[in-house]
Amino acid sequence: MNFNRELDCVGFFCPLPVVKTKLELEEIEPGEILKVTADDPGSKEDFPAWCSETGHKLLKTEED
Repeated sequence: MNFNRELDCVGFFCPLPVVKTKLELEEIEPGEILKVTADDPGSKEDFPAWCSETGHKLLKTEED
């Protein structure tokens, strides 16, 4: 998937991945895609819930 910006949240724990994502999204244009990499186990549940609450669209999730 092509993306416009990338945010590395590896090593950060709740709520920092979501907070950093929110701040990064304020810097990009509507329709642009932000790729976020996070290793906080809670991110798997936090990001879908946050997107649902804020109206952002979660395009894809992957686990390594």
